[in-house]
Amino acid sequence: MTAAPAPASATADSLATQKTYHLDYADWDPADPASASSRRFIASLQEAMVGHGFFYLFNSPLSHGPRREGMYDVVSRFFALPLEARQRITIDRSPHFRGYTAFGDETTQNRQDLRDQVDFGPHAPEPLPRTRDEIEGRAEKTNWKNLIGPNQYVPDDEVPGFERTVRQWFHEASRVSEGLTEAVECALGVERGRLGSYIKGKDHDEGRYQYARMKIIRYPPGQQVDGVQRDAHSRQGVGAHKDSGWLTLLSTSPVDGLEVQDLHGRWINVPYLAGSIVVNFGQQFENLSHGLIQSATHRVISNPSSVAPRYSVAWFSFPALDTVFARPLADDEIGDDIKRHYERLRGGWDVVSDVEKGDLFAKFGEEFGEVAWKGLVRSHQGVVRRWYPHLVVQS
Repeated sequence: MTAAPAPASATADSLATQKTYHLDYADWDPADPASASSRRFIASLQEAMVGHGFFYLFNSPLSHGPRREGMYDVVSRFFALPLEARQRITIDRSPHFRGYTAFGDETTQNRQDLRDQVDFGPHAPEPLPRTRDEIEGRAEKTNWKNLIGPNQYVPDDEVPGFERTVRQWFHEASRVSEGLTEAVECALGVERGRLGSYIKGKDHDEGRYQYARMKIIRYPPGQQVDGVQRDAHSRQGVGAHKDSGWLTLLSTSPVDGLEVQDLHGRWINVPYLAGSIVVNFGQQFENLSHGLIQSATHRVISNPSSVAPRYSVAWFSFPALDTVFARPLADDEIGDDIKRHYERLRGGWDVVSDVEKGDLFAKFGEEFGEVAWKGLVRSHQGVVRRWYPHLVVQS
C-alpha cells in the first residue's frame, strides 16, 4: 500500500475543532447498548477507532468536579516539594518500576524527555513469589513478575492525601477503562466479554495478574530545572511514541503541548477542553484488530518560555500480564459496520507515522507481561542498572 494523499482541504490543526472526536460518556449505557444514546456513542467511537485513534471523552468520572480538583491539588503540591523530598521515592529504589523519575532521566527513542513524573501500578503490598532468575531479570519469559509489587508514596505530612487520592483515581480509571472496553466490543461487533477477557486474566493462588500503570507528570518551564540544564536544541517533553498497552486515559492541565499525528503524518494540537479527558488506543488493540483500531502516534512539546508548568495524570490499562497472545480477532468475528468505517477513511492506504508500526506488538505465544517489561526496561535504564545490570543498553 502507499501513503494516503492529503485531502484537498487541509485537516484542522486542532482536535478541539473536530467534533467527530468529541464523545459523551453519559451516552454510553452498557446495560442497554441498543438504546439511541448508546448507538450514538458507538457510532462516534467507531469513527475515532479507525481515524486518529484519539478522542475527547466528556462527562466521565475523571473529567471534572472534586475528584479532578483533589488530584491536581496533590499533583501541584508534590512537584512543589524540594528535589530531595521527591527523590526519597525515586524509581531507582523500586525493582517494580514504581516511583519518581527526575527531570531528564527518562528517554523516548533514545532522546531525553524534558519532564519529571511519578509512576504507580496496581496496589500490591508485597512482590510476587519469584525464582532467583526472575528476581534478577534472567528468566526470559517470566521477567514480568517483577512488575507486581508495592508503590511508593510520600507521607501525608508532606502532601496531605497523596496515597488516598492516587489510589482513588487509579480505581476510578479502572472502571472507566472497563466500560470503554465493553463499548469497543460493541463497536467492533464482537461477542460481549471477548475483549474483557484479555484484561481480566486468569485465576491464580496469588489472585489475577491484572495490570495498569499511572503517572503524574510535570513539564516544567525554564532553562534550568532542579539544577539540570535544559537541552537548548530540544523541545521534547516526551518524544513521538505509541502507547504499548490497551487504553490510555489522560487528564491534563490547561497548558498546551500534546499533539497527535493524523493519518497523513501531520501533527495536530490536542488542547485542554474543560470537562473532558483524552482517550487513546494502545498497540495491543491495533494488533488484535488487524489494524482496524488505530494506535495513534503522539508527543508532548515542552516550551521553556511557558508561564506555567504543564501537569497531566495518565492512566494506562494493559492486558493481564499472563494473558497469552494467540492470534488477532478472526475476520468473521468483526462486524460489517466497523469495516465500512475503515474502508471509507483508510481503505487501501497506509497510515503515515513517525513510529514504526508494531514496535511493541505482542508476538504469537508471548505473554503480554513481556511486552510491558520490554517497554519499561528501554525507558528506565536507571532502574535496570541497579536491579538488572545485565540488561543495560550499551551506547
